[in-house]
Amino acid sequence: MELHLVRHGNDAVGYRGGWAQFGLTALGRRQASALADWIQREGFSVDTLLASDLPRARETAEILAPALGLPLLLTPDWREANNGSLAGMPEPVVRQRYPGLFFGTLEMDQPYPGGGESPGSFQERVLKAMEYLFRQVQTGGIGPRVMVVTHGGVIRIITAMVASVPWSNRLKGFPAAETSLHSFRLSRGHWEVVRQNCCDHLGLLEPAPADQIRPAFPSEGPLLSRLALWSKGSWGYDDAFLQACAADLTLRPAQVAGARVLEDEGRVLGFSLLEGEGPEAQLSFLFVAPTVKGTGCGRRLWEDAVAIARQRGYRAIRIDSDPYAEGFYRAMGARRVGEVESTVIPGRLLPLMRYEVGQGSCGGVIC
Repeated sequence: MELHLVRHGNDAVGYRGGWAQFGLTALGRRQASALADWIQREGFSVDTLLASDLPRARETAEILAPALGLPLLLTPDWREANNGSLAGMPEPVVRQRYPGLFFGTLEMDQPYPGGGESPGSFQERVLKAMEYLFRQVQTGGIGPRVMVVTHGGVIRIITAMVASVPWSNRLKGFPAAETSLHSFRLSRGHWEVVRQNCCDHLGLLEPAPADQIRPAFPSEGPLLSRLALWSKGSWGYDDAFLQACAADLTLRPAQVAGARVLEDEGRVLGFSLLEGEGPEAQLSFLFVAPTVKGTGCGRRLWEDAVAIARQRGYRAIRIDSDPYAEGFYRAMGARRVGEVESTVIPGRLLPLMRYEVGQGSCGGVIC
């Protein structure tokens, strides 16, 4: 039996992973494509392709499947550790709410808050998945050469098992880089390491353009919604207010399809969304991560939105602004034309802003 474990590509940097429902970034897709090219060039072949059903692993496997000429089988058994309430949470928020809490600081029998797994239960799940896979090969249910696209924590548990090293969540070593390949062979009843943390394919990557603005990927809805709520919270609103805003800040699939994302070397820095029919566009979203406010990311997204509005023939852009963002939009050239009632808090009035698309470049302050 041959087992080839692949870690997923780059996903949302600056957020806790675990069971987060975030897909690959543009960098992650390029990494997976480089691995697919390497697989084809090397004549690498397997009989079965499995993957964790979490989006970042699934999308990596979907890119590899054509290179292997195999259908993809998804399973929750090969997921990363369930980190409960921390899944997908921005790092600064984790530090505030759960100071000092990391996978490596948990006791082996201590679960993550919010219904997560303990390190011990995570290890038990992974080893059961391994046992089940072995039985499937033994009974002929699948071929003897298997590839599983999974996560770093899973790979470390399997590698420790093969190396006969007692595993704990505080064990050092056994690195697993993004899209790294780890190969093991079962021979005469003993496992041996054939390839560990192989990243030869990453040498094929072309440098990515810095600060690129691109269309959102379909799987980025949860990430962009989380970013919007995080950015909103940086203005000092309390948890009750943010909870009330959560539904309005959750992007629908059709909105994700129209969103524009600012990404830099795998980090999603912000996004915008123009919507509407007729002569006036609605700027439904323009948010940047709090960690990059004041660095020009808001301006970049605004200028991109204005350019798109011109291309689509809009005469003006309407902005139902947060009061804290009014100064930014004024600096970009928008003017206040009235007030509009909040869709979240009855009686709360928001600045209604308007930008004339034909008026030229925006102002001189960065967000």
